[in-house]
Amino acid sequence: LDAVPIDLHGGQHDSVLQVDFLDYAHEYCAGKDLAVAKSEGKAKKEKDANGHRDESSLSPSPPQPFDAIVMSLVLNFQGDPRKRGDMLALASDSRILKSSSSEDQVSSSNRISKGGGMLFVVLPSASLDNSRYCDLERFIEVTTNPLFQLELVEKKRSSKLTLLAFRRTFKASRQQEIEDEEDTTNKYSGQQQRAMEKSSGKKHMREQNAHCYDVDKKEFDYGNHEMKRLQPPKPGAKRNNFAVILKSCHNRTPKEAN
Repeated sequence: LDAVPIDLHGGQHDSVLQVDFLDYAHEYCAGKDLAVAKSEGKAKKEKDANGHRDESSLSPSPPQPFDAIVMSLVLNFQGDPRKRGDMLALASDSRILKSSSSEDQVSSSNRISKGGGMLFVVLPSASLDNSRYCDLERFIEVTTNPLFQLELVEKKRSSKLTLLAFRRTFKASRQQEIEDEEDTTNKYSGQQQRAMEKSSGKKHMREQNAHCYDVDKKEFDYGNHEMKRLQPPKPGAKRNNFAVILKSCHNRTPKEAN
C-alpha cells in the first residue's frame, strides 16, 4: 500500500507530512507532489553528507491521481464552511482522485473496488445531528453535486461517527454525447485529421472546465452549482454552526476570501 499520510500539525512518525490539505492539493494539481519532494530532499541531504553528488537533471514525472483519499475527522476541524467545500472540491478533482471511464461497469456485488477513485469521509455524528445548517442528507447533496462527479457508495452511522464512502464516476452530459457522435461521423467523412484535432480540443476544454479549481489563479469557481447553508436553520439554542458551502471565490467578500 503506497500511502501519503498528511497532517496539519505533523505527527510522531517521520512519514507524516506536515502540511495543510489545501496547500498539498494545490501543489498536486500544479504537478508537484510535496511528499515526493520531501523524500527526495532528504535523500539528497544524505548523499551530500556522505560526499556523493547526483548531477543528473531528470525532470520528475507529474504525479498520478490517487486511488483513494481519506478525510478522517478533517472537515470538522476546518472552521470555515467555504473552505470545507473547497476541500471536497479538491479531493474530488480528477488531477488528484482517479477518474472512471465510460467502459467501467461497476456491479452491485463489488461496488467499491471497481470504477473511479474513492473518497472516504469520517465526521463526528454530532457535527451533523446537532448542526443548525447541515444534516446528513444535506452533506451528501453537497458532496454529490454534478461538478464533483461523486456518487455515494456506502454509509454507516453510530452515535459517535458517521462514515461515508463516495466513488468518482463517469457521467457524460447529453451535449458531450452529441459532440462525440459528430466527431465520430467526421472521422469517416474525408476530414479525419481535422476531426481528430477538433475532438482533442473539445476533450481538453472539457477537462479544463471540469475542474472547479484554477491553479494559476488559486481560485474556485462553482458556476451555477453554488450551495448555501441549509435553510431554514434547524431550531434549538444549543446547536452548532457546522455547514459545508460551495461559493465561488469571485462571489466572496474580502473577509471571506481570507
